[in-house]
Amino acid sequence: MEKKEKTVEEQVIDVICDEMGCESVCLDDRLQEDLSMDSLDIAEVMYRLENIYWIKLDSLARYDVVTVKDLVNMVKKAPSIK
Repeated sequence: MEKKEKTVEEQVIDVICDEMGCESVCLDDRLQEDLSMDSLDIAEVMYRLENIYWIKLDSLARYDVVTVKDLVNMVKKAPSIK
């Protein structure tokens, strides 16, 4: 059986759940208010996503990321460093 590649949404959710020790996250969840993420948590998640996708995320843009969906969109738009 062929292994299915994870979508960006699934991968972002997996990284957040792993980082925060939670079981589920919704795209509409707010990182700080709903998931209790602080700036270091968000920076760590962004760093891990950069390493997974070989992309460069704008570290200052993390202040514009409010929801999980915002982070997914940032990953989708990020330039590759390959």
